[in-house]
Amino acid sequence: MSRLDLQRLAAARLPGLPDGFVVEARPGVNLVLGANESGKSSFVRAVQRLLWPDRPGASPFEVTATFADDAGPLQAVRRDDGPVGWSRDGAPVPAPAVPEGHLAHCYRLGLLDLNRPDGDDADRELARQVRRQMSGGYDLAAVRELFPDRERAVGMRRRRWQETRRAADDEANAQRRLAREVRSLPAREAEL
Repeated sequence: MSRLDLQRLAAARLPGLPDGFVVEARPGVNLVLGANESGKSSFVRAVQRLLWPDRPGASPFEVTATFADDAGPLQAVRRDDGPVGWSRDGAPVPAPAVPEGHLAHCYRLGLLDLNRPDGDDADRELARQVRRQMSGGYDLAAVRELFPDRERAVGMRRRRWQETRRAADDEANAQRRLAREVRSLPAREAEL
């Protein structure tokens, strides 16, 4: 199987989302995030119903998508339970070769999957890449390794701050004592 990248998905009608939506995917890993009932699962089901048309689904359903494979852009259109129409440059083409429908779940990665320590090296690497993208492109694990004594450094800064604060309080108390003594000097001089 060659690569098949989703570039754009336009859902004109979907169950539960009568207004539809448009998603413009970016190169690489794309995360589908949003509030409850915002269309995340509908988006995933729409893609699955294009790639695996034998999967059951509800109507109304009208979705168009642009994918890219090794030969370039590829359009897909499906309305309700009709067949998926595939085209390239306006000319009909056969559907791309994808794994069988019973394997569709293998191509869906949930956020909980990202924290699982098991899996092979490829799974862990994919999870690492997704975590990196979620943190703005920074590898936070690598940053933590650069500063292994962060907690100790924070504790040391806190202790220095507390010591400085105590010293400042002691100095303020000493100045107040001196001010009292200065105010009491005329009375002491009179006693002499």
